[in-house]
This record gives sequence, C-alpha cells and structure tokens, in this order.
Amino acid sequence: MALQYTRIKCRRLTPYIQVGAGIVYNDVYKDRTQNIIGQSIEFTLRGGLGFRFMITDFWSIDLEGALEHISNAGLSDRNAG
Repeated sequence: MALQYTRIKCRRLTPYIQVGAGIVYNDVYKDRTQNIIGQSIEFTLRGGLGFRFMITDFWSIDLEGALEHISNAGLSDRNAG
C-alpha cells in the first residue's frame, strides 16, 4: 500500500512524494545456498519523489525515483535487510 501526496493539482507539471509499506511473500528462503532471505514473509518500506506532466486531462507522463527496503525484521537468522 502506498500513499501519494500532491500539493498543486492545477499545473501541467506537478511534483509529488509518496511513502508505502507492505508485506511480500516469496519462496526463495527455501534455497539454503543464499544468505539474504530467511523466511517466506518479508516486510517492505518505500519512499519516493516524482513529477507528473499532464498531456491531456486524462493522460500524463510520470518521472519517479524511489528507494525500497525489504527485511524480515530480524525474525530469521538469514536477514540481509
């Protein structure tokens, strides 16, 4: 789930920020040769900035950059996050 905040809506070029958090399910933890993912449930935190350029009232081009952190919150011995 992510929340996005846009301060100015009436311009053609609109900056925005977004944050999010979530849960990821995977089966990579079954591969014992890797040391990064230790269990099937991982948690994510995400933050980013972007610009929306309105082409028409219904179409836009978005340029966005974001960072995402994935971790099992120390619930497993294998946890690179």
